[in-house]
Amino acid sequence: MKKLLVFSSSLLLLYGVYFFTVGEYIERQRNKEFRLDNMFPEHPYNPNWEVHSVSLEEKSHIHSILNQKFRYVGFGNQIYTFFSEDNKYVLKFVKQRHYRVYRWIRYLIPPFISYRGKEIAHKQHNLDRDIYSYKIAFDQLQKETALHFVHLNPQDDFHHKITLVGPDHTEYNVDLHDFEFVLQDVADLVHPTIEKHMANGDIHLAKEGIDSLLEYLYQRCQKGISDSHPNFEKNFAFIDNKAVQIDVGRFSLKKPKHYPCIHKEFKEYLHAKFPELEAHFDVQYKAYTEKYASDQALAQIP
Repeated sequence: MKKLLVFSSSLLLLYGVYFFTVGEYIERQRNKEFRLDNMFPEHPYNPNWEVHSVSLEEKSHIHSILNQKFRYVGFGNQIYTFFSEDNKYVLKFVKQRHYRVYRWIRYLIPPFISYRGKEIAHKQHNLDRDIYSYKIAFDQLQKETALHFVHLNPQDDFHHKITLVGPDHTEYNVDLHDFEFVLQDVADLVHPTIEKHMANGDIHLAKEGIDSLLEYLYQRCQKGISDSHPNFEKNFAFIDNKAVQIDVGRFSLKKPKHYPCIHKEFKEYLHAKFPELEAHFDVQYKAYTEKYASDQALAQIP
């Protein structure tokens, strides 16, 4: 009896090790692949994700933008990214697989069933958080995020047939009605733009760009919107040297108590390459931090 118990416990341990290591690895690798079925949503309509309507003129412009092929250029944790043929627009599809419970979790047996329930709740929480962030971006920061359109509920009446070109050059003819996506302008990333200005001797343009980034953060805070990833290198860009936020997946309606902390990598970047810009950044960042603190203090006065 004791040997049987030991044997059963060993089998259970091996079962757990397999599913929590091998199964996890396999699913993570699949999540990295581009597959069209990774883009199809499986959740029901959610009225909380509805965004403001667009005018007939705006809708016509959106359709005109989409009257071209879009080619796959890469992926992030939450999205697959496609660029338009004219390189002016970017189409970002929600990576639905990121929010699905891994298949191996569905086959868990006692005592691992409780983990399955927690994982289902975790995935749903992440989905609600991220999709609602897209809604915040479009409803309250449309210009500041260079958004033309977001489509968050596939059950609506939006239809447009489009050709997507995959990483292996396979063409997929799809109806955008079936997907959740955002449509943005293509923008110039922060670091390359600063480097271009400095290489051209346009230090004033580099400083203007930095000022624009800091001003945008201030205005966003004033709107009562927080962002958990204020990374200038990856999540921000410029259009005509004016700051826009291109990663719109981490917004929340919570007024920050303090002016946002900037990733230390940006300061290190300026320190290493452009010390004269670091000095300018320090002065401006301090000014905005104090200004926002003063605003907050005044708001507390009855």
